[in-house]
Amino acid sequence: MPIQVIPLSDSNTGTTEDGWKIALAFYSGLWAYEGWNCANFVTEEVKSVRYTMPRAILGSTILVTVLYLLVNLSYYAVLTSQEVC
Repeated sequence: MPIQVIPLSDSNTGTTEDGWKIALAFYSGLWAYEGWNCANFVTEEVKSVRYTMPRAILGSTILVTVLYLLVNLSYYAVLTSQEVC
């Protein structure tokens, strides 16, 4: 099965540059993640906060990003471009 190449000029179709909509999107993403509420309670229980918390945040962010990319890659490996859209 050949890979279809989509031109980059078509990649921004339907997007917005409105600052309020972008800010609302970021706020919605932060609101959806309830873990920020628990971060203060976790830091009270950890012995070495300055060492442990940045490692935990960075490690979990990298892990989630890699898993997200692998899932998307598997979608594109199995589905056609018409099925993805």
